Formats: sequence, structure tokens, C-alpha cells
Amino acid sequence: MIADSEYIQWLSDVKKRFRQSQGRALVKVNAEMLDFYWGIGRDLVMLKAEARWGDGVVKQFAFDMREAFPEASGFSYSNVKYMKQWYSFYFEQLAKSHQVGDQLGITSKSHQTDDQLEMPEVLGKIPWKHHVHIVSKCQTLEEALFYINKIASEGWSRSVLEHQLASKLYENQGKAI
Repeated sequence: MIADSEYIQWLSDVKKRFRQSQGRALVKVNAEMLDFYWGIGRDLVMLKAEARWGDGVVKQFAFDMREAFPEASGFSYSNVKYMKQWYSFYFEQLAKSHQVGDQLGITSKSHQTDDQLEMPEVLGKIPWKHHVHIVSKCQTLEEALFYINKIASEGWSRSVLEHQLASKLYENQGKAI
């Protein structure tokens, strides 16, 4: 085989496309897992799980899921609590502020009913642990969206996000925008 410059250029292009394809696949897998986590959070909230089955239901659910899927990660007790907190944060914030729903791409069609909220597409663009930090530290939907947009546009790592949350970047910069 003779590897001329045309072949080398083509090979380089194929490698680049492969890496891009891998990146897009990871984003899609992340979005699917987030949608699944969103559904668990929504179920726990909508079913009023603790009121219906007792205070230990989240812990029991996490245990049962780990039993059923021992090879899967993501079903720790704390992670399942965060799923519920994540859904609750956006559900409650959107109930308070419908005009911000437009920024999330939420329209009346996004609501199955007045009680349920589908996961906004923008949330699927950042990793799960970033969401955990955002809903643990942010007070408003606007603040959460500020950080989500920064992560999506600037590719912040979790440590950068933690630093920006601790330094209150939103209060210092976000409100001025």
C-alpha cells in the first residue's frame, strides 16, 4: 500500500469524524440518563411517595434498584434523593415564574398535565453531577439557568462550577447581564 498525502488527509478526516461521533453519542447517552433520572424524581414527587409508602421509601427504592441492577451505577440513596430534589427544584421554580419557562424551552405543550413537567431539553446538555451542585446551591431558576448556560457554552468542569458557585459568580456577574 502506498500512503500518499491524499490517503493521509482522508484518514485524518475519518479520525476526526469518529471522535466527533463519539462525543455526540456521549451527549445523547447523558441526555437519556438524565431524562430517566428526571422521571424517577417526577414519580417520587407526583406519587407523593413518602406520604404514601413512608419515610423510608427513597432508601428502599434505591436498595431495590441496586439489587435489580447491580452492574448499574446511579442508584445510591443520596443520588435518588438528588433526583427528587432536581425535579422538585424546577417544578417549584417554574410554578413561581412562568416567563422563565421560555428560556428553558418550556411551553404549554411541554406539560403533560398541570402536575407534571417533562425534562427541558437544555438540562440534557450538562452532566448529572453538575445538576446536583446547581440544585444544591442555586436559589432561583434564573440563577440555575445562568450556570447551565455557562457550563454548556464554556464547557466548565465540575470543579470550575463548584468554584464559580462558591464565588457567587451569578450574583457578581449574572444579574448585571
